[in-house]
Amino acid sequence: MKKAGSKVAISDLGEISFLSSPQYNPTGKLLAFVKSQADVAENEYVSCIYLYDPKTGKTRKLTSGGSETAFSWLDEATILFTGRKDKKDGKRTREVFTPVLTIPVDGGEAEKLFEIP
Repeated sequence: MKKAGSKVAISDLGEISFLSSPQYNPTGKLLAFVKSQADVAENEYVSCIYLYDPKTGKTRKLTSGGSETAFSWLDEATILFTGRKDKKDGKRTREVFTPVLTIPVDGGEAEKLFEIP
């Protein structure tokens, strides 16, 4: 922790997390949100979806692709989101596209539903 009044360096940005887009599932039992953090070495932000259970007070990471910035609840147990399932997603020759995926909140792999060119 820096002392009060000390200057902020660029490397300090990698230690700050930003929370955004909090949304309860339709039953109100789970809260999903996006946590973003700067990766100073790569000059980019890494963003993942997290789940918070207000009943237990526990938070857990749901996605790990690093590019998940937007999501919506598909139903009380499934999240629909944009992001990469693997590194090659979004990098086709002369074509830029956005993969749309689903992931069950109780565990399991994300599955690509479709792509938006």
